[in-house]
Amino acid sequence: MLQPKYLNLDLWAAECSADLILGINRCLEIAFPKISKIFFHNNRVYIWIILCNLYGLYWLLFRHPYIFNGINFEFFFDPLIGYEDFRTELFKDDLKIFTIHNTMLAIGSPLIYLIFSLFVFFKARELINSISKEEKMVKIKYSIYSNNYPLHNYSSTSKYWITSVYKICVHITH
Repeated sequence: MLQPKYLNLDLWAAECSADLILGINRCLEIAFPKISKIFFHNNRVYIWIILCNLYGLYWLLFRHPYIFNGINFEFFFDPLIGYEDFRTELFKDDLKIFTIHNTMLAIGSPLIYLIFSLFVFFKARELINSISKEEKMVKIKYSIYSNNYPLHNYSSTSKYWITSVYKICVHITH
């Protein structure tokens, strides 16, 4: 039976993929409204939501969750780090997929929101006479917040996968 603490990783993966899709949607909506209408109009948005949920379901059913390690007092994919070596090959694929996922999130999300900010900036320049200074400041503030969220998310999770990579590499080489 799945315990609620195992749902964290798959919900996180689904949320990250939804975040990237939302950024792509925003970019297309600003720059290419016709293309955005093709991909995201009416019930088509449910297809994207279903894909995000299926991605989270994949992480729930086919990936190992974080497991608490009593020696290091941290959560790792390999709960036996620090103990006697035992079947470390089980955790190599999970760590590789998790690293790919985090790297794509760390590069893709700020890049998408940077592109979105540029689109907003150029669209705002077209309407410069009708936009007040307060509205410009709100747009700048929104751009800063949307770019800082993925960086904060990546930096807060990097501690776990960096220590996992290091400790698993040490155990594999010895």
